[in-house]
Amino acid sequence: MASRELYASTDNGINWEKINGIPKSSDVRSAQFNSKGWLYVLTRYDGIFYTKDLKNWQAINNGILNKSDPTDFMVKDDMMMVGYPFDGIYISTDNGGFWQKVIVSGDSQYFKLFNRHADGTLYIFDDNWKVYRSQDIGKSWRPLKLDLGFDLTMPQGFAICNDGNLYIGSNESIISQVSPLTLKGASQRYFDLNSSARSVSNISAYKDDILYLVRFAPKSGVYSKNNNWGRLELGFSKDIYAYYAKTDGNFLLVGEEGLFYKN
Repeated sequence: MASRELYASTDNGINWEKINGIPKSSDVRSAQFNSKGWLYVLTRYDGIFYTKDLKNWQAINNGILNKSDPTDFMVKDDMMMVGYPFDGIYISTDNGGFWQKVIVSGDSQYFKLFNRHADGTLYIFDDNWKVYRSQDIGKSWRPLKLDLGFDLTMPQGFAICNDGNLYIGSNESIISQVSPLTLKGASQRYFDLNSSARSVSNISAYKDDILYLVRFAPKSGVYSKNNNWGRLELGFSKDIYAYYAKTDGNFLLVGEEGLFYKN
């Protein structure tokens, strides 16, 4: 929503109610749970807040110098990462008690698409389309040269599946599957010469599959690796801006006119 407030549904998306009590709730940029059910909310100007019971909220911003316009946010049980433009990345390993600024590269301080492999390796992208990884919880970072057969342009999505591979979506409607061991990959491209904007984004690991959103291609929509990298026929004729795959196999779809669901 334009106000970037946070809403929740308890009946599979039929009805939605605003979550009240969140400090600075008019400009929420991200909301994530850990496995304990604690909710962490990232705001545009006022940093990070969390709650264990959806009633009592606590600010956890100690150590962060500039809390404006965050670039990305990642919540795990044993660590969290947040990024800010021109200020770089912060990592906390004590539930936000203190945030340690980490140095990645002198080329950029704008990082996004945070992710962590099952082996503990951290991955991030910068605004120069470079990918970095850390195998020591952010103490040191190494730039990676991916062998994709093309120049990676403007990454838009990033996920790690149960097979351990990296999946990167980018402009030109390309999704790449990359081995973290060899850094070699294979790509699928969905190209429309007549489109001025095309991308693959909203990549998500779903059970043993990878789902992703292809936009501005001959057949825009939600695609699946297990569907031979093809589009899923969801019976939805409008443009899809974002999606969420539910555990029962159904989808919540975001279009120009709002949020849609199918019983």
